[in-house]
Amino acid sequence: MSKSGLFGLFGSKEDLQVATFEHAVEHFTRDVWLPVARRRPGLPRLLALLDRWLAYHRRRALPGGCFVTTATIEFDARPGPLRDAVARARRRMHSLLENDIRTAVEAGDLPAHADAADLAFSLYAIASAASQAIQLEEPGASARATRCMRAVLGAT
Repeated sequence: MSKSGLFGLFGSKEDLQVATFEHAVEHFTRDVWLPVARRRPGLPRLLALLDRWLAYHRRRALPGGCFVTTATIEFDARPGPLRDAVARARRRMHSLLENDIRTAVEAGDLPAHADAADLAFSLYAIASAASQAIQLEEPGASARATRCMRAVLGAT
């Protein structure tokens, strides 16, 4: 199929990019978030989620690493529909993390003073750094990310 024929199926190059990105987010959600969704809320579910997230990076589920991480880095400063899709996905992931963190606080698994937004930001940052380090084949990157995530949560 020609490039113009492919774009024709989606309307434009940007529409194709957004559709590809949204498909990658669905893939990530199926592999990482959904398998732990039925677990009892609290720290055990949150830790299982983080373990799946790092396993997703380790097994390089998509060629070139985590598509979401790569798209975020490439398009965060480029206005347009793809940047908007990246921002929506990031907000959604942060919201889900924050909800799980708040639930862990309510269950007494995390300190009452824990700031869910700060912890979610820290965990997301570590996951992004882990994605890059794993792609660059840095020795011990996954284990380091696991230790850092648990330290952020006080679950060492």
